Amino acid sequence: MRLATLIIAICTSGACACTIPVFRFALDRWEADKFHLVMPAAVSQTPEVQDLLRPLRANGKANLDFSTSKDPAQQDTILRYSRESEKQVWAGKLDAATLSAVLDSPARKKLVQQLLAGDSVIWVIADSGSPVDVLEVERIEKRLKFLEQVRRCPFRTPTTQTASLDPGRRCA
Repeated sequence: MRLATLIIAICTSGACACTIPVFRFALDRWEADKFHLVMPAAVSQTPEVQDLLRPLRANGKANLDFSTSKDPAQQDTILRYSRESEKQVWAGKLDAATLSAVLDSPARKKLVQQLLAGDSVIWVIADSGSPVDVLEVERIEKRLKFLEQVRRCPFRTPTTQTASLDPGRRCA
């Protein structure tokens, strides 16, 4: 029993916490979920759309997969959260301008910029503009402002293994 306790103590004494936050590890190494673009049959066969989609098939840089609808009544191209989801993100006519906006919107560029700058939390609120949504957005913003004032983030440097509370650092 003493030997087992000694072995456990020796093996765990050198253990230390990882200094890479889980969210940063995920951003760097996990593949983004793919959105799903469903095109009407008439649209998917046009040379213009084929030319638009060819680079996406070749290099796969977009987190997007696509298919042709089996529904002959479907007129618009539909973007869904995933192949399994029925929830629509966008619907409309597919052309170079709309595809570009879907793949690289100003909001997406801003999110990427903030993540690369080191922000660990970014709130994205998508509301319909209804009075209920407006009230909910106001409630969330008020709560976040309060939390910014009272919450302090643990500050870790790569050279220290323990987190210390930095009085000047606020959670973002």
